[in-house]
Amino acid sequence: RERPYLISNIWDFRPKRYEYLSSIFLLTGYCYMFLAINRH
Repeated sequence: RERPYLISNIWDFRPKRYEYLSSIFLLTGYCYMFLAINRH
């Protein structure tokens, strides 16, 4: 795996089955923040 050090560290603490859900959660959070910033 060639992920950034911090990202890989965070993923190592999560069970494999939660990796997909956690990635969706992070993507949704980033999209929400992006939309919130653009509103101002």
